[in-house]
Amino acid sequence: MAEPAEDVEKKVRKKKFEEAFPESSKLLEEEEAATSPPPLTEAKINKMIGPLKRSRPELYQQLELLERETGRKKTLIVSEALHHYLIERKIIQSNIDLATLYEAWSFLADLQEHAIRNFLMLGRLVFSEEYQGMLELSRAMQAPIPPPRRLPPKARDISEKLIEKVWKFADPLIDWCMEQMMSNLAKAMNIKKPIQWKGERIPVEIIEEE
Repeated sequence: MAEPAEDVEKKVRKKKFEEAFPESSKLLEEEEAATSPPPLTEAKINKMIGPLKRSRPELYQQLELLERETGRKKTLIVSEALHHYLIERKIIQSNIDLATLYEAWSFLADLQEHAIRNFLMLGRLVFSEEYQGMLELSRAMQAPIPPPRRLPPKARDISEKLIEKVWKFADPLIDWCMEQMMSNLAKAMNIKKPIQWKGERIPVEIIEEE
């Protein structure tokens, strides 16, 4: 007997998901196996169907009718019926009305659809050429910078002398900038002008280029 279209569709979707995201599919299967209760075996359900046939023949006839119409085994139909019955009893005992339950189910369905859509969008982004190009560019930019080459002795001497000359000019210039900044700050805050440095000063002449 042919398998129902709903089951075939579900298997196709599951297979596509496993092919696209094998690691995620494996994690979901492990989590489902760890959290779901152990299923009823076919032998156990068959033991339930025997007494049902003797005590409630009309229910057994409906079960056979469902088996012919859906192509599913009696054991699977009974297993799903028990599962739905337990959920129904749990809902009834929790005093949830039908309208509230429908709203909750609708919200859950929307939430799952939104999560799946985001997951698929993320998958398309991660495997897109643009994203891979950005990763390659990022790796290239983060490549280790080779250490600078050591200058020869003569060049090092020239560099040190140049730094010494520049510092002789920069040191008094920095002092002058600090004095001006402190004076302006004292004026702005209306406080006593700070004591200026009375040590040795190096004359600096700033020549503007024409």
